[in-house]
Amino acid sequence: MYTKPVGRPNGFFPEIIEAGAVKLSGEDFTCTGKLQSFVRPHFYPRQAKVAMDFCMITADDMKKGIEFPEMVEKLAALYEACNTYFVAWGDSDYKVLQQGCERHKIANPIAFEDYLDLAEHINCGSRMKERQD
Repeated sequence: MYTKPVGRPNGFFPEIIEAGAVKLSGEDFTCTGKLQSFVRPHFYPRQAKVAMDFCMITADDMKKGIEFPEMVEKLAALYEACNTYFVAWGDSDYKVLQQGCERHKIANPIAFEDYLDLAEHINCGSRMKERQD
């Protein structure tokens, strides 16, 4: 019988366990770079089975993963300040990246000014269209 309390440990914060990025040319939208990798959790190496199942990630995937600082380096190699957008659905991806960088004591290579919340952008456009109708 599983008797360990269920829940998050004190001070818990989310860690990135999978990273994916695609860099597209602004002229013709051809792929000019990409990143796809599992990221080994550093602070909470034992992941809950329910979370792993939800993400469809296996223990073997985690063993093959790269360390967070290496993932940040690869992300930084794709990023050109003021010329690249970090696009995500919602604001949590940027927040988790920022918090991970702070916890690892490394700089976040992505400027907040280059972050685009696609969900907010689409919702804002929908609200503007509703006002016009």
